[in-house]
Amino acid sequence: CVCVERAIQINTPAARVKGLSLNMTIDDTVPEHQLMGDATRVIQALNNTVSNAIKFTSEGSVTIKVWSEAVQPGTQDTTAVYKVHVSVTDTGKGIAPDVLSRLGSDFEQADESDALMGTGLGLALTRQIALAMGGSLTLSSDGLGHGTTTLFTFRLSSVASASGKSHPVSPVSN
Repeated sequence: CVCVERAIQINTPAARVKGLSLNMTIDDTVPEHQLMGDATRVIQALNNTVSNAIKFTSEGSVTIKVWSEAVQPGTQDTTAVYKVHVSVTDTGKGIAPDVLSRLGSDFEQADESDALMGTGLGLALTRQIALAMGGSLTLSSDGLGHGTTTLFTFRLSSVASASGKSHPVSPVSN
């Protein structure tokens, strides 16, 4: 996926400085043809989640996984709709259970004592992007010291012809 590759390109220098491995897996369920959507917002959401993962990981890795499911199959010259899932998992410091539920709200941070870590708007913005694109955002962690997974979903459309070849419909492509 072009958007994932762009997010990795943007975040590789920060990962390299910290000695982190930055990995990506694109599942076979992600269509090989072009998808319609707001590439700028998808990259912004990816960048927010990947940069957070790097920020809160001192050693280990950050892994991006992408998979999808058809929620509305397309037919000859009709639109197919896919629910795209993106998870960003880190080996960082994790999040305490009592903090997990409030993250993603405007200006919320796990550790408010460190204002240099950000404003608390990145996850809230990512949640709004996901919601605007028919998806959601969830966070999970097994607690402090166990890393965090951010999962966001969004819906994208695709138009394929009877020959199975895609029509160029958008800058969001795979």
